[in-house]
Amino acid sequence: MKRKIFAIIIFLVIFFSTPFISSKFGFNSAAVERIAGVAWIGIFCILFSGILGFYTGQTWPIVGHFGTPIDRPSPPGVVEFLGWILLLVPIIIFLIAVV
Repeated sequence: MKRKIFAIIIFLVIFFSTPFISSKFGFNSAAVERIAGVAWIGIFCILFSGILGFYTGQTWPIVGHFGTPIDRPSPPGVVEFLGWILLLVPIIIFLIAVV
């Protein structure tokens, strides 16, 4: 439970600091918003790792046809771990761009 609260805090910091980062450092605001959008996927993977891990079925359509279906559930721990990676991607990209 503490991990999820910590993830929510990190997400809120990313979400509310996006306009400041865009204006302060002169980054393209559309690009910053897209990168911060990755944090949305990460927070959903962290908060709903059990539900997303047990999903089986079709994947998203790619160029008019569906991709390979998911035929077995993923462990919720793996989904949460990948969610943490996606949540931290905006921070890592910002640190690389500024330094």
